[in-house]
Amino acid sequence: MTLALKEISKTYGTVEAVKKLNLTIQEGELLVLVGPSGCGKTTILRMLAGIVPPDGGRIFFQQQDMTRWPPENRPTVTVFQDYALFPHMNVYQNIAYGLKVRGMNKGAIQQKIEGFMKMMQIEDMKERNINALSGGQKQRVALARAMVVDPDILLFDEPLSSLDAKLRVEMREEIRQIQQKTGITAVYVTHDQEEALAIADRVAVMNQGLMEQIGSPEEIYYQPASAFVADFIGYGNFVPATLQEAMDETVTLSCLGQTFQQHSSWLNFSDQAVEAGNGNVTLFFRPESMVPDPEGIFSGKVLQKSFLGASTRYLVECNQETPLKMDTLSVLHQLEPGDPFQFSLTGAMVF
Repeated sequence: MTLALKEISKTYGTVEAVKKLNLTIQEGELLVLVGPSGCGKTTILRMLAGIVPPDGGRIFFQQQDMTRWPPENRPTVTVFQDYALFPHMNVYQNIAYGLKVRGMNKGAIQQKIEGFMKMMQIEDMKERNINALSGGQKQRVALARAMVVDPDILLFDEPLSSLDAKLRVEMREEIRQIQQKTGITAVYVTHDQEEALAIADRVAVMNQGLMEQIGSPEEIYYQPASAFVADFIGYGNFVPATLQEAMDETVTLSCLGQTFQQHSSWLNFSDQAVEAGNGNVTLFFRPESMVPDPEGIFSGKVLQKSFLGASTRYLVECNQETPLKMDTLSVLHQLEPGDPFQFSLTGAMVF
């Protein structure tokens, strides 16, 4: 269901947690709010849930103003980081709780719960005590309990942050599959950039109460709107450069000890960039944009090597104080610390 925030703001004392935010979440969309601690993402989720009231602005659900609706009257259910399960109830009783509160008859409750337990792959755990479950199992129970009441909007408050790395990846994939299968509208809060990119239809990057950028994971990663987004999402290299000339078809740049010319499509200009004429700028490129190339115009030396399985990350010394990060496929390139090599750049952005 369509959810819209219009000029929403929230202040705690002298801190503006959210500053006149405008945001629309489409029906069936999984929107991820991501950003550093204190950026306002959790405050937004709590305002959507009705846990805290906004100081200004309006929240609309299907064009109905629900800004002042109490939490129990909202079409939302929240899945919390700490699961918020009842320890004195078993798995079945926890999932059934919301349906019992709504007055559903016992037969209908049983049929519905069995369907969701099967979907979550916990059908053999219905009599098990909550304290006897692993973190992943508790998260599945919490998700089943949230979805069994058929909410229009599902809110996720950093639901996987307490799980270990491997289980976190498995659970985020399951959450994404279930969300797509059911078509439920979801808003997901996380500080994990990789998690955001992996599951989102759209990502909203928050910073100090403001939305820096919203777009598809690919747009956020490859076309960051600001240096903050570029630095926060994934890894990247920031290099001082001089933009000597920018024509319709070509650009001329000096950086990393070289002056070179490229087709204009090689370079993306951010709104912060100097778009024409002479100017000192910052060149930004991802680690995978550095490609070892015997005919490349740039020279570097490997300082450190980190094997990551399918890929290998190198720290590279190259005519600047800060080493560059370079990612390559492990099966294609094998460089060792101390090795000199040539490389090319497949593309870059200017800030």
